[in-house]
Amino acid sequence: MKTLSLGDLKSNARYKKEEWDYYRRTTPLIEVPEGIEKIGNSSFYKFIWSQTLKLPKSLKEIGDRAFMSCSQLMDIDIPEGVTKISKEAFSDCTFLRTLTVRGDLDSLGNEAFSSCGSLQSIYFGGDVKKMGKRVFAECSNLKRVSIPEHAINLRKYFTQNHPNVRIDLRCVPYELEPASEKPTAGAPSLGKELTKLQENPLPGNNEGITTPTAKDYLTDDVRPWS
Repeated sequence: MKTLSLGDLKSNARYKKEEWDYYRRTTPLIEVPEGIEKIGNSSFYKFIWSQTLKLPKSLKEIGDRAFMSCSQLMDIDIPEGVTKISKEAFSDCTFLRTLTVRGDLDSLGNEAFSSCGSLQSIYFGGDVKKMGKRVFAECSNLKRVSIPEHAINLRKYFTQNHPNVRIDLRCVPYELEPASEKPTAGAPSLGKELTKLQENPLPGNNEGITTPTAKDYLTDDVRPWS
């Protein structure tokens, strides 16, 4: 399984804290390349400048705290092939407004979308086999959830934990609309810009810093946040 993991600064000497701080402050578009099947733990933790997220169809799993505190993300579209969203994966995405989950999930981790205070509507294309605890805790503006009629686990979860949220049941297959947010023309993408870093070094005094390339981010294991 190809894993994209950027978050661990302490266990990998090649990556310097200054580099990640630079990415977090200057990346409006996160674009994970096609072929990636898993996003590792804390890979995009606190990318506070990112407003748009594009995930590949090849993606199957999103790790712990992978996008935690990406406070500027407004709309998230989870591809149909994803079967696992781990704990706190999108927690504290405070500007998040709409969430689309296109396929069936084997598991949705504890507090996966907790503290997303601006979240108003969620669209599920399937059901969730195993729901974690406090998945949507402190989502105080959540008003509407759209789920297929067969999604018994989701219906039970929202009825018990969010009784004031409107639940729309769909008895026919529901064609989910693509995310409405379009990236600004010409906006830099992390996925694309990584391949250019060798030619365009980071500003300032970079002495002693090894500039990574896209290949540096593809690993066969997950490097957890420490």
